[in-house]
Amino acid sequence: MAPDLVQRRFNPLEPNQVWSGDITYLPTDEGWLYLAGVLDLHSRQLVGWSMKANMQTDLVKDALAMAWFRRRPALGLIFHSDRGGQYCGHEFRDALGQWNIRSSMSRKGKCWDNAPTESFWGRLKAACIHGQKFATRRQAMDAVRFKASNKLGQIHRAGCTWLYPSTFFKRFSLGRLVAFFEALELQFGPIS
Repeated sequence: MAPDLVQRRFNPLEPNQVWSGDITYLPTDEGWLYLAGVLDLHSRQLVGWSMKANMQTDLVKDALAMAWFRRRPALGLIFHSDRGGQYCGHEFRDALGQWNIRSSMSRKGKCWDNAPTESFWGRLKAACIHGQKFATRRQAMDAVRFKASNKLGQIHRAGCTWLYPSTFFKRFSLGRLVAFFEALELQFGPIS
């Protein structure tokens, strides 16, 4: 088990400081479709995911790998999850170590310790399942991919209006770029 490094502080100041992960499932006529996701808690953007017919460790490792390769985070990243067997096992903890990611886990029996990811799953299920029945896992996968790629969910951040996670991330990144050039101008004069 890892300690709870997040302590319900779900609003990191920068991207790629704290990611959270969890598993959920969707019913299909073929059986359950399991989904593992990785959220960047800064923007609430889904940065990695995996979908499979089983809930083995590869499910969460694949989601983590996607997030890592998409974002290439700096040292110091914290990955927060519940105490599910997939996250506690040596295989997943070795993957975290391979990428120099620190593990953080919710306290025993405290589902609120991973509230942003649980909330994301609620929005996903409301968007994908509400009134729908999936004959196959493939149909459910396609619905999830469509919703996730079409800016599922909105967030509210202090000083912002309601924004999609990807919009929030782009504005944050653009703001940092503008500040960088302003600092250059202060030091070296106008850039022409």
